[in-house]
Amino acid sequence: MPQLGEHGELLRALGSWLDEQGAGTVQIQDHGTFLAVSWTTGEGDARREAYTEFNLQALRRQAVALRGHGARPNLTGGRAELLRTLGQDLDAAQVELSGLVEDDETFVVTGIQRGRYYRDVFSMATLREESATRRAQRSGPDSSAATSESRSWWQRLRGR
Repeated sequence: MPQLGEHGELLRALGSWLDEQGAGTVQIQDHGTFLAVSWTTGEGDARREAYTEFNLQALRRQAVALRGHGARPNLTGGRAELLRTLGQDLDAAQVELSGLVEDDETFVVTGIQRGRYYRDVFSMATLREESATRRAQRSGPDSSAATSESRSWWQRLRGR
């Protein structure tokens, strides 16, 4: 159901929704006409949700509305940012997502890449690093460094 080039936005929106649900481990499966999302709650209960194309359009709009808010503390390092980064990696590799399984500190992804079966394991630690790098690139020059430099200059001017 997700098309090439749409995984970053869609997975970010799904991740944000799952973060709001307090989801534990997650599974996403593309069934062609719908996307099945399964997760465990903090109490260990199993939950499921199915997304049709109509539901996915709403999630895509939500993902677009989230742009520019990736540095919010509740999203940094959360599932929304991890899945966004993973989706961006899949988009760059031209992978059509078939399935995603969260397992401890990894995501196991299956799909189709250029007409062939694709399977890869993505480390959450690596995705966090990639996310931080991309966030810094999106925000431009490091604003904290600029503030620190100007403060140092001002303190030197005042003799401190």
